[in-house]
Amino acid sequence: MGIIIPNICRKREDRMEMEPTVICPKCKHEKPLNHLLTAQSNQNVIFECENCHFIKRNIVTKKG
Repeated sequence: MGIIIPNICRKREDRMEMEPTVICPKCKHEKPLNHLLTAQSNQNVIFECENCHFIKRNIVTKKG
């Protein structure tokens, strides 16, 4: 079960800017990336859905 991160344009402060969003794989709720992902100092990334409270830990990234 993967986490979908599409690039979506959103109007922000009088200009168009790319703001990546995350879609929960369980409930399909969509929120901006910086509201749902937590990066820890040991390179672990944690996803937590504010809507259904689904949690995915240790998401693999390019850094490890």
